[in-house]
Amino acid sequence: MQFDRVERILEEAVENGRLPGFAVAVVSSDQIYFEKYSGILHQNSLESVTDDSLFDLASLTKVVATLPAILKLVGEGQVVLTDLVKDYLPDFESEEITVKDLLQHRSGLPAHIPFHEEKITARHQVIEKINEQVDQMEGERKVIYSDLNFILLKFLAEEVSGEDFEAYVSREIFQTLQMHTAMFNPLEKGFAEGEIAATEQKLEGSSFIRGEVHDENARSFEGVSGHAGLFSRLSDLIVYAQAWLRREAAFSSEELLQQTMTDVVHGKQTRGLGWQFNRGIEIMGRNFSAESFGHTGFTGTSIWFDESLRFAVVLLTNRVHFGRSNDISGLRKELHDEIYSVMGSGE
Repeated sequence: MQFDRVERILEEAVENGRLPGFAVAVVSSDQIYFEKYSGILHQNSLESVTDDSLFDLASLTKVVATLPAILKLVGEGQVVLTDLVKDYLPDFESEEITVKDLLQHRSGLPAHIPFHEEKITARHQVIEKINEQVDQMEGERKVIYSDLNFILLKFLAEEVSGEDFEAYVSREIFQTLQMHTAMFNPLEKGFAEGEIAATEQKLEGSSFIRGEVHDENARSFEGVSGHAGLFSRLSDLIVYAQAWLRREAAFSSEELLQQTMTDVVHGKQTRGLGWQFNRGIEIMGRNFSAESFGHTGFTGTSIWFDESLRFAVVLLTNRVHFGRSNDISGLRKELHDEIYSVMGSGE
């Protein structure tokens, strides 16, 4: 297959200052069709992006850590999707919101609460603050993409498993799949700053965030949350994507994996259990079908699956290194349109 045009799109994005660097792969369940690393990790120190580079995955944390953790607990019978969240987290006051509602982003909770601004870090404080939003909610719950849903799911996983979220997902998800560099707080695990893609400048004239999670709330939660905080090399996300394509993941049955893609709710966005679909908002361009699914991350990351041709695209960038207003949505669509054309042609 000829990925010359795909490579050129990304290389031009680096040359034109749209991206500092990238790592990208196109894979099937058992093959890597295309894999490329280029650009820099930091605009000052100029380390090159390589296959050893770690990226801040941002909201891919939701589907690479939190989603499989919940699926494992569901598969073991410890969690039931239709149960109320408060059955597991008694401090949570909603009498209506279920576990499935959180996964599908149909709880009606707002997109974000800046916990870090009020120095709210303890679990009971976070839930108390979310309860204030529950008290204000009226009428039918809408599909609203919300970090709060996955912050609550992390708490739920800890409550049910009886252990720290990071320890649980490291053992039950990452070690099982042999994802050796998927981790929170990589600087604490022996990685050097020079191996990690820098994200945003903290303040004008100051240093850049590097090795710490970019998301402010996750950073205030000591780097570990259900909505953000995970870092990884491209190689481990390839492993993860291929497990989903095979429908063979040790953390879940094939039936439950399939349910994440078929149990959907519709709104301005179409959501499955954890996943978003290329429907309503065509975030992956025109060529990927409405049944294709995946997730994006604020730092410039994404993972996307096409069901008809059975392949996945993993894209890791540190686009926020040039400022959070550096929009790559058009680039992402152009890239995925071209990748689909190549895969569809088979040439």
